[in-house]
Amino acid sequence: MKVTGGLRFKFCPDCGEMHDVHDWPGNHRRPFEALSAPSVMTDEMAPTQSMVDGQYYTSKRKIRDTYLPSGNKEGKRYAEVGNDSSVLDPKPFKKPKPDRQAIKAAVGKAFSRAGLGA
Repeated sequence: MKVTGGLRFKFCPDCGEMHDVHDWPGNHRRPFEALSAPSVMTDEMAPTQSMVDGQYYTSKRKIRDTYLPSGNKEGKRYAEVGNDSSVLDPKPFKKPKPDRQAIKAAVGKAFSRAGLGA
């Protein structure tokens, strides 16, 4: 038999054995059929209070409409940032000072193990 492009045998998700792709059992799902489930993102969410108008919303689209200038009384555009403290209150990175005594102790220990120190 001639094999054209790719593997000839594939793993069967139903029985756990390898089958010839050209002679697949009729009562088993094909390998590409085993994982064919769509990923669905819904518009529903738990009731969430909008910080713009104070109302509760269960639709992501409706609450995001209040963040646009046309959806609120102030006519301003708002950004959805969540409750991540790094976004709300970013702190600058501070490089820690090196512990010089610990460094000297580690170097001395390494020299002692190598037989180069006292």
